[in-house]
Amino acid sequence: NQDQKFSWKRAIQEIQHAVSNFTSFSWLADALMIAIEYLIKWYVIAIVHLMLVFTILTKLILVILGPFVFALSIFPKFDNILHQWFCRYINVCLWIPICNIIAYIMSSIMVVVVLDNAIKTEQALEVVSGGGQLSNDLVALIFLFISALMYGMVPTIADWIVSGSGTGMFASDRKS
Repeated sequence: NQDQKFSWKRAIQEIQHAVSNFTSFSWLADALMIAIEYLIKWYVIAIVHLMLVFTILTKLILVILGPFVFALSIFPKFDNILHQWFCRYINVCLWIPICNIIAYIMSSIMVVVVLDNAIKTEQALEVVSGGGQLSNDLVALIFLFISALMYGMVPTIADWIVSGSGTGMFASDRKS
């Protein structure tokens, strides 16, 4: 009977401890971090797929318009139009490789963060404390957000590559 009282007392203490943890809102911060992480992940996935679809549609339109552009470039007033079409086509063709480079860099960084998170979680399980978990999750969220911004900047990065390669100077030299 004494053991049953002790076990009931222990059960009540565990329930009180669980209720105090529930009311401390630490679970809310964890749930909020997980929700934000999933939102950013879905945002990145959506941007990548939209970028791929937009790339395919833009290349299709440029390929369809290519013969018309070539035909128009024969006339003196439209002599620069073929060069502009090539610049736009090269620009659009660079979008997917740039997306792949961004994905590789961000996945490499995320692997390091996840491995570091796993090591710290393993150490935390040994010490029975949760230190360092939130900071690694925050770092992962920051890099996910940066990758989302980078995917949004892919056309701008492609413009920098095409204009930095001298094609803009070539067009200005042809007019002179």
